[in-house]
Amino acid sequence: MDFGRLLDKHLENNLSPQEEEELSRTLSDSNNRDSILKFLNSQIRDLEVSPNQADNQDYDSIFRMVKLKIEKKKSLESENLIANKRRLVRRILIQVSSFAAIILVVFFMSGLFFAREKKNNLADTVKSGILNSISTPYGSISKLLLADGTEIIVNAGSSINYNSGYNINNRNITLEGEAYFRVNSETELPFMVSVGDLSIKSIGTTFNIKAYPDDGVIETTLIEGVIEIVKKGIGNTEVKFELMPNQKAIFLKKTDAVSVGDIIGNDPAAYFPSSETDKSIIVSKSIDIDQITAWTNNELVIKSEKLETLVIKLQRKYDVEFIFDDDKIKNYHFTGLLRNEPIEQVLNAICLSAPINFKVDGKSVLLTSKY
Repeated sequence: MDFGRLLDKHLENNLSPQEEEELSRTLSDSNNRDSILKFLNSQIRDLEVSPNQADNQDYDSIFRMVKLKIEKKKSLESENLIANKRRLVRRILIQVSSFAAIILVVFFMSGLFFAREKKNNLADTVKSGILNSISTPYGSISKLLLADGTEIIVNAGSSINYNSGYNINNRNITLEGEAYFRVNSETELPFMVSVGDLSIKSIGTTFNIKAYPDDGVIETTLIEGVIEIVKKGIGNTEVKFELMPNQKAIFLKKTDAVSVGDIIGNDPAAYFPSSETDKSIIVSKSIDIDQITAWTNNELVIKSEKLETLVIKLQRKYDVEFIFDDDKIKNYHFTGLLRNEPIEQVLNAICLSAPINFKVDGKSVLLTSKY
C-alpha cells in the first residue's frame, strides 16, 4: 500500500480514475488502519510535533501549532522546492479537518457506511472553509467520533455537516435525518445543532434528534443534561425554551390542528413552551426513551403504528421502496420488535398479522390487499 504516493497525487489533484478508486479502497479497508496511522504519525513527527500529541491524534491542536509555524516561516525563502512542496502537503494533511474526519469515520463506522470525499481540490477547501459532509445511506447505521470527543450515531438516510473550524472556534453542525448525540462537556465552546428553523444548544448532554425532510415534524428527545431549543420567528425574533431529561420537543413544520390534537390527546401533560398562540412546538412528557433510541442498537420498536408510517422506517432500515396497491391497507396497525431479521421475514410477519400480500422485485416491495 503506497498511501503516501496516492495522498500526494490526490492533494495535487492529479489522481487517475484508477488511482482514485485505489485510494478509496485503501481508506475503507479497516485492515489498513495501523499502516495509515503510522504514516500520519510519521508526517507529524517530521513537523516536530511532540510524540504525545502524535499518539493522541489531536488534529485540532496540531492544526493550531502548524498554522503558527507556517506564519513564522512565510518570510523565509525556499532553499529546496521539492522538499518544501512535500512539507506543504503534510501541512495541508493536518490542516484540513475534512480529511481527518473521513479517516476517523472509517475507523469508527459500523455497517456498510463509508463516506467518500467529494471530488474537490483540498487546497480550495482550505481557502473556502466549506462544510464537511458525512452521510449514511439507507440500510446502514454509522458511528463517528468528532475531534472534541463528542460521539454521534447517524441513522440511515441521514447526514451531518460541519465547518473546518469545528472545535477551533465553534462546535456547530447541521443535521438532516436522525442522529444520537453524546456531547463532550470538556470545552467552553457550546455544541450547536441546526435543523430547519430550530437550533439546539448544549454543553454536555445526551439527546436524539429526528428531522427527516419528508417527515412532518422535527423531534428532539433529551436523555441526560439540559438543552436549549431556539426557534426562529418572524423577522429577527426568536422563541427559546429549555428541555429537561425524559422530555421530547415536537416541532410541526406545518401547523395542523389535527396533529396538535393527536399529540395533546396522547399526552394530556403536554404543553406549549412559548405561548398558547404558538401551536408549532409542543413539549411531551409521556415518552419511551427505549423506543426512541432503539435504532442505535439496530432495533426498531413498533407500538400500534400504522403501516403507512411503518414502511417509511422499513425503507430506511432495509434500503427498499414500498408501493401500495390499495390505500386502505395503509391503516392497519402493528406492534412488535425488529432486530436484524431479513426483510422477507418482516414481510411474512406483516402478512400473518393482516390481510396483506407482498411481492418483491429487486428493491421494490409491492403491498396488495388479500380481499
